[in-house]
Formats: sequence, C-alpha cells, structure tokens
Amino acid sequence: MDSLDEKIIILWNKMAEKYGLTKVQMIAPARKKRLLACIKEVPSLADWIKIIQEVPKNDFNLGYNDRKWKANIDWLLNTKCNYAKLLEDSLERGEPVIKENAKVASRFNTGVGYEKLKNGVSSENVTRSIGEILKGIL
Repeated sequence: MDSLDEKIIILWNKMAEKYGLTKVQMIAPARKKRLLACIKEVPSLADWIKIIQEVPKNDFNLGYNDRKWKANIDWLLNTKCNYAKLLEDSLERGEPVIKENAKVASRFNTGVGYEKLKNGVSSENVTRSIGEILKGIL
C-alpha cells in the first residue's frame, strides 16, 4: 500500500495532467522532507484531496496571469502555507450557510475584509477574482 506522501504525489499528478500543470517526476530529499512536514500539519488524506482539488479552481494557478506562471508541487508545499489556505478555501466552500456578519478576507489579500450577511453580501464593494468577472462576461 502507498504511504500518504506517495498518495499525495499521485493525486497531484492526476490533477496536474488534467489541467496542464507540471507533474512531479522526482522526489528529491528536500522536497520529501517538506512534504512530510506538511503531512504532520495536515495528516488526513481526505484533506489533501480537498487541497489538491482547490488548485485548479483559481485560474491564476492554471497560468491565466500576466507572467503565464502555473502552480507546481513546490508552490503548494513551500509558499506561504498555500496548502493550508487551499484547505481553508475548500472548507469555506463546503459551508452551506454563511454565518451572519462573518468577516471574510478578500481574494487579493489586501488585509481588508468584507462582510457577508445572510442571503447575500454587504453593500460594500466586493473584490472578485478576474476569473469570476470573465465568467460573468463570457
């Protein structure tokens, strides 16, 4: 049976192949060490499935940005706790009811949140991702 770190790599590679991202070819010692450290923080395979499923939900991660940058496994594991942010996004999406007056950070990490109210959002300007805007136009 595959270990959790091997399962995570398999999941990443399946997602990467589907969305045109770089697949993991080698597990260098430093990469393995970082992956195992992340697993200590998030030891559940179910959570890693949620994390990896979140990656392609943001068009920026798929190369739709001014630099044509795309997410890779090292970005997931090394950059500003991206795996934790993705898990939080997944859990937030899974909540069917928005708590009254819950503060939610903007998508662009401006440090300024906006309020979501029951049955909608506040009248404040709400920052949306470029992907959401384009989907509304096209």
